[in-house]
Amino acid sequence: MERIRRSAFLFFYIAERPFLDIEGLFENRVALRKYPGLHAVSILRREVYPIQDDEFALLQSLSPEEWTTVATALEQNPGLTGDRLHELACKGLLLSDDGEGLLSELRRREDRLSADRWPLFDALYHFMTRRENANWNDPCREESFETRVTIEETVYDMVAQRGKPPPAFKETGALSNTVELSLVERHDGLYELLRRRKTTRVFDTKSAMGLDQLAAVLYYVFGCHGYLPLAKDVMVIKRTSPSAGCMHPTEVYPLILNVNGLQPGLYHYSVEHHALSRLEGLSCEQARDWAVEFSAGQFYAGRTHVLLIMTSRFYRTFWKYPGQAGAYGVLLMDAAHLSQTLYLVCAELGLGCFFTAAINAVNIAKRLPIDSDQEGALAICGCGIPSRPEANELDPRFLPYVPRTTRIQGGEPRNAV
Repeated sequence: MERIRRSAFLFFYIAERPFLDIEGLFENRVALRKYPGLHAVSILRREVYPIQDDEFALLQSLSPEEWTTVATALEQNPGLTGDRLHELACKGLLLSDDGEGLLSELRRREDRLSADRWPLFDALYHFMTRRENANWNDPCREESFETRVTIEETVYDMVAQRGKPPPAFKETGALSNTVELSLVERHDGLYELLRRRKTTRVFDTKSAMGLDQLAAVLYYVFGCHGYLPLAKDVMVIKRTSPSAGCMHPTEVYPLILNVNGLQPGLYHYSVEHHALSRLEGLSCEQARDWAVEFSAGQFYAGRTHVLLIMTSRFYRTFWKYPGQAGAYGVLLMDAAHLSQTLYLVCAELGLGCFFTAAINAVNIAKRLPIDSDQEGALAICGCGIPSRPEANELDPRFLPYVPRTTRIQGGEPRNAV
């Protein structure tokens, strides 16, 4: 390691650190006291590290673009050593010209993020909020899943700890300026689908989903329905959902659990060819385990027929919006648009589906043939043949609500007097 520079994808913040109360020891008291300390957020390592004042001074003095020799850096910062510089480089705070191993990989990652024009604050949000090995499942819920499950006790506990939640309806107080709108009732076509659209987490595990049903879902949600050449080597496509800048960066990787004519396993949906490419064959049990792992331990994901993993090719959207803050937000909107279209298509086909952003994105990245700096999972949808159990917390039945004729009191709708 002969030359170094500072990473451009680096943040600092002040947080309290616990230290042993030395004064208390002289008074026969063992206690911890908290003192403010500086922390560095390394996007390259996806880690947070406490740093010393002299290390921060060094990082301040270095350029994220121009190289500085290690000898010069040590001369200008006499309190530091070569070992400490190497440690900072291993944490992704410094970049080095080392040609192999971890330091080389961190420099490659930095160059990739810069080349793909990652907006700085968007990179902070994405890479520092990805979950790995998270488990949201409560074993008691899964054990009681086959019977009627209620959530009253859970809700009561939450209210006891946090107080009542904000009200379901927001009142502005400007009642004198209110204009009542006519209730236009429509019951056909799209309006009927909107009424039927719902989240389903209870699936018929004894029946297999049809391959034609899956083909319809993939084509009418994720498929290409038109294209427009804009210039040489520049073309945009049309889907059934909107996308910022018409970039459509979202890819879908179906994890097949129970579909007629398809081996369980992980696939990629080719939008260009409207075809499935199998990436890895799995047993039924393995596919269920992967579904639960990817969904952060949500057990019902392993009971669906197909899990649709939605990833985003970040660099495609960032090509049009290079370095613009908020560009990452439109990637999330893209996935959200597609999920709503999925709900409507599934409602029309008589299928059930769910959406979740509580995913283990790091675990998913390890299973997919992707560079996680360029493409990453944002959300997961499940779809399949719905079961018809009694209403429970996973598949609740909502009571009808009509504005101005229904009033909610004590959690139960009542006709207005």
